[in-house]
Amino acid sequence: MFKKKIKIGLIGFGRFGKKYFNNINKSKTLKLEFILKKRINIVIKNLDIYNSLSKIKNISSDGVIIASPPETHFKLSKFFLKKKKGIILEKPAVSNLNQLKKIIKMKKDNSPLLVNHSDLYNPLFQEIQKYKSKIGKIKFLNINYGKFDYQYKNHRGLLPAKDWLPHILAVLTFFLKKKLKFKITHKKLIKKKNCFFQELYLDVFYEKNKLIGKILFSNFKKNRSIEVIGNKGFLRYDAYNLNNNCVKINNKTKIFNKFCSKTPMENLLDIFSKSIKKDKKINDLKVVLKYQKYLDKINNNM
Repeated sequence: MFKKKIKIGLIGFGRFGKKYFNNINKSKTLKLEFILKKRINIVIKNLDIYNSLSKIKNISSDGVIIASPPETHFKLSKFFLKKKKGIILEKPAVSNLNQLKKIIKMKKDNSPLLVNHSDLYNPLFQEIQKYKSKIGKIKFLNINYGKFDYQYKNHRGLLPAKDWLPHILAVLTFFLKKKLKFKITHKKLIKKKNCFFQELYLDVFYEKNKLIGKILFSNFKKNRSIEVIGNKGFLRYDAYNLNNNCVKINNKTKIFNKFCSKTPMENLLDIFSKSIKKDKKINDLKVVLKYQKYLDKINNNM
C-alpha cells in the first residue's frame, strides 16, 4: 500500500499541461516528478524537465498525465502502457478508431487509464446523473456546448468543434445506449483576429430514423448544458450556470445549486490517485469506444 505521495510525470506543458501542473501542486496525494515537453525552455526548482522519451525509459513514477497535442497520444500511450503505468489522457484520447482498438488490446494490467471527459468527472454531473433511471424512458436530449475564447489559432488543426466533440459524445452515449446516427444540419467556420470560431448543429437519431436529440455547438458564446427529457420527468445539467441544475420527477423539482468542493480536474486527479493506491482497475477507453466511431464520421463530414 502507498503511504507517501504518488509520483507522477506530466507530458506536455501547454494550456492544459499548466492547469494540471497547478492542480498537482495543490494536491495532498500527488507529487510531480518530471515534465516532458518539446523544448527545455523553463526551469522549475526541484523538478526534472526532459525533451525526449529516451531520457525517461527508467522512470520510477507511478503514473503519467498525457496533455500533449492529440496526434502524440497514440505513441505516448503505447510507451507508458508497456511500462504498466497509470495514465490520464487529455481528450481527444486518440486520432481514430483504429488507434483506439490497438490501445485497448494492449491494456491488460490493472493500472488505471482515465480520459479527461470533464463533465463525467464533474461532481455536479455525477450527483444529477443518479436520477437518470427515475426520469423514465428517455424521449429527447438537448445538448448546448461551447465557450467563447481566442485559443483556437492554428491549434495544430484541431478546430473548436473537434476539440469539444469528445465531451459532447461522452455525455450523449452515457445516456443513450442504442446505436445512433447523426445528421449535420448547420456548420459555419470563420476566422476572427487570427482565431477560429465555429458552429456545428447535429440531429441525433436512433437507427430507425427516430429523432432522439439535438446538439448545438458554438464557440461564439458560452454554454455547457444538457437537458434529458424522460416520460416521467427530466434532468438538467449546466456546468456554467449553477442555478439551472435540477431534476423534475412527478411534478416535484429538486434544485442542485450548491457549490462543489472539487473542480472536475481535482476530482479526476483524486480518483486517479485512489485507484493507483488501491490497485483498482478503471479503464475509460470503454467510454471512448462507445463514441469514437461516431466521432470519426462527424469529423470526416465537417
